[in-house]
Amino acid sequence: MDILEALTRMNGVMDIREKRLEAQIKAHNRAATRGLELYAALTAIFRPLVGKKVCKANGLLAKVKALLPKLENTPSLMIYQHSSNYSLVWAVKACEQVGDVCEYGEVSVRIGELNGLVLEKICDYPDLRDDYSVAEIKAAREEVKAAQKVLDEAKAKLNPFVE
Repeated sequence: MDILEALTRMNGVMDIREKRLEAQIKAHNRAATRGLELYAALTAIFRPLVGKKVCKANGLLAKVKALLPKLENTPSLMIYQHSSNYSLVWAVKACEQVGDVCEYGEVSVRIGELNGLVLEKICDYPDLRDDYSVAEIKAAREEVKAAQKVLDEAKAKLNPFVE
């Protein structure tokens, strides 16, 4: 393999990495946006049910399920309820494609806390960001590399005295 071929292959790998990162960020941002919308919609439904029985042994009561909106279930966006004895939690999973690269992003949205089969309280607004950018993530990765280098150098000074 000559240098030109090696550089071409490296550029192809870098191009795929760039596409993967962009697709990951788009998928996460879309999942988070939909998760925040879902939180608003579901807490409006569940807030009046605080202190009431909302579950049975194998899931939500039929009368509670009837209150819920129809949730997306497509190849590019899936929303489903997690099974939990302690919380009402929904997952939002988004798929984004950039060129020939496809990536998924998933967030969990806690709606309420359960005490047995009774909804005890509504959870706080989720701490989800839906505005990440490629430049921001690249900069954060560079910060991690720089911090790791400083840590490695500090550890090297302790080499004879490893803890």
